[in-house]
Amino acid sequence: MRAISWTAPLTALNSIIETTIEYTASAPLPPSSESLPPDSALIKVAYASINPVHYKLPELILYRNFNYSLTKRSSTPLIPAGEYSGTVIESKFLVLPPATKSSDAVIRQGVQMRDACTIGVAGLTALQCLETMSGKRVLINGASGGTGTFGVQIAKALGWEDVVGTCSTRNVEFVKGLGADGVVDYRTEDVVTELKRRGREYGEFDLLIDNVDSPWLGGITAAASFSRRRSDGDGFARIADWIAEGNVKPVIAREYKLEEAREAFLELKSGRVRGKLVIKVSGEENNIEGD
Repeated sequence: MRAISWTAPLTALNSIIETTIEYTASAPLPPSSESLPPDSALIKVAYASINPVHYKLPELILYRNFNYSLTKRSSTPLIPAGEYSGTVIESKFLVLPPATKSSDAVIRQGVQMRDACTIGVAGLTALQCLETMSGKRVLINGASGGTGTFGVQIAKALGWEDVVGTCSTRNVEFVKGLGADGVVDYRTEDVVTELKRRGREYGEFDLLIDNVDSPWLGGITAAASFSRRRSDGDGFARIADWIAEGNVKPVIAREYKLEEAREAFLELKSGRVRGKLVIKVSGEENNIEGD
């Protein structure tokens, strides 16, 4: 079995994931479904996609030490990506779990596995942010990246009337093509001035989604709590429906081979990726075509 995994010195403060990824063409498979943990499945992965979280966490020393303790107990290598599509080979489920009870979901007909592997982090993040409140006007900061490209399209699918995105000059027409009603070019415009103008002319934004943590958004000092949403199969299924219906189209900037995973992470770190990067794992296409 072909695979990639990562290891890092537990005390290194500046461990870089692309220098610690290991590729092997002969990783062992579990001998049978009996060796799988309860309520789990053995999946032949067709495609995987990577996100900034897949390198930011492994490069934190506390995260590495925590996961090292897990691998010592389980003897399972750490995998530098957790977003994938594939085919179930063996399963310990008595029945397939309901979509709302699992972070996995069945790919519906009409959705290609190459597209499906991009939904899990970027697509669900965009959907869950947009569902936090209702309104007419939403600003998506960083509209040309992985989450932003999903965000613009999902916002229109959900019925937001005025979707405005920010991006660089080279991506202005691209973001408009995703369905954005307005675009602010942060390289040629003063973003704050332009947003104030739009607020006076069209009304205040009901929701602001910040994908890049831009300093011009400012901030306040306040006692607050963080909330966290888990991945869920129901949200995955909704996005898959939109994809099959043609209302949402995953934007894939580039496809890498599995043995090119280091190069994929290097490009991801550049901060200039338009949409998503995917890694082809298995030899066949494994696409699910439908009517």
